[in-house]
Amino acid sequence: MRRVNILSTHVTAASEFCVIPEIAVDNRAMMKDSAGYLAPIMKEHPDMFFLKQKNGTRELIISDRLIYEQILSDEAVYGSPGEAENMLISQTIFNMPQDTMAKHLANFSNGVKRKFQDVGGPAAAEIGRLMEEELARWPDEGECSLDELGDVVFWAMIEVLFGAVATKRVTPNLPGEFEKIDGHIFKMLRSGKVDEQVRLDINAVVDIFLKGIDAGMANGPVVELYREILKDEKNGKEDAARMAVTAWWGGLGNTLPSTMHTLAYILGTPGVTDTAITAVRGEGEFASDEGKRYLTACLKEFLRLCVAGGANRTVKKAHEITCTSGRRYQIEKGTTLIIHFITHHFDPEFHPEPHAFNPRRYLGATPSEDQTGTLMNGVQYAWAPFSGGRHRCSGYALVVEEVPAALQVFMRKLDLQLTETLPAFDWSARGFGVKFPVKEVRIRYKKRA
Repeated sequence: MRRVNILSTHVTAASEFCVIPEIAVDNRAMMKDSAGYLAPIMKEHPDMFFLKQKNGTRELIISDRLIYEQILSDEAVYGSPGEAENMLISQTIFNMPQDTMAKHLANFSNGVKRKFQDVGGPAAAEIGRLMEEELARWPDEGECSLDELGDVVFWAMIEVLFGAVATKRVTPNLPGEFEKIDGHIFKMLRSGKVDEQVRLDINAVVDIFLKGIDAGMANGPVVELYREILKDEKNGKEDAARMAVTAWWGGLGNTLPSTMHTLAYILGTPGVTDTAITAVRGEGEFASDEGKRYLTACLKEFLRLCVAGGANRTVKKAHEITCTSGRRYQIEKGTTLIIHFITHHFDPEFHPEPHAFNPRRYLGATPSEDQTGTLMNGVQYAWAPFSGGRHRCSGYALVVEEVPAALQVFMRKLDLQLTETLPAFDWSARGFGVKFPVKEVRIRYKKRA
């Protein structure tokens, strides 16, 4: 029996509905520790509640985990993944035409998923090859920041995915262009106002990719995908370049730091360090695939700890919903609804010692028994940094290939050591996505023979 009924076809007296509690949000506390802030409120209000901002706007927070699936799958009531507020960055920040986005949302989302499923393995292998070429040019030993080491991944990743236009030789200023854009994105998302200088900076990168298309140098799988989808549109070539830049920012803003911060956690966690390194070098219990299985578990554990994953929806139709408790609520059209998966990531019921970095959470006695999807210890959505259902991040299939491949290269080619204890991570700086350490992480390295 469905728990959602559209009010136009199922009229219920208003008095039969429960009142949704309303909580005045403490934004500072929420940003500092969203899981710790939300968990007690969700326990007190196990169905749902509104978080109310000072300006009067409200967000409906869903506490009842057992109704997540219907919200994530019922597009007639809750909209598609592409319509979610945090998925419209292409339109609101990167200035994609609204009608083009509306027409191709499903093509963009499904196309990226299929493309990365097809090219994920070969792309990861090529990224690894380019990384090895670059590391061969490094001094035999030295000290560098985590970000400097990350440049090795940065250039390899964007060349493979976007083509020769995204190389240090052709466009050496791309890291600076990324920083100019990324440094303002989350502030603009919170304020709803787009900085005109950032818009100009974005247009400058779009122009680089557009000229690359004309020169036959923007020919990676991401650009080719968008060109194919938009080939019949009047401004298809320019819009394909703009969508490619959106993907370029999204990948570098999340995939690159996920790679490097997972490496930092591995190097900063006794026991994990030796297990990972020996596996990559063909020894120990996870040596059979050069450590890929174990490194994937390390990535998953970093994402659990340091990604503010969630699913936003704007309700398309007024409806009633019945929670597991049996209580019924009326949800109005236009309501902003949010599922905060992060609260489950730190729930000791699902993840014992939730603040510890422990990749073995995801590993069974055999690979076939390893954690998959969003299911953790028998609980659906207990692990969901990529969100879940059809809302799952389009880049998932690529991320789980390229991040372990990059980590394998670092550990195979270099002896690595943090210069000091791994610092804490800052939850207050970005609205969603990957979190960053509170200070620079530095690494000593030495090439292996």
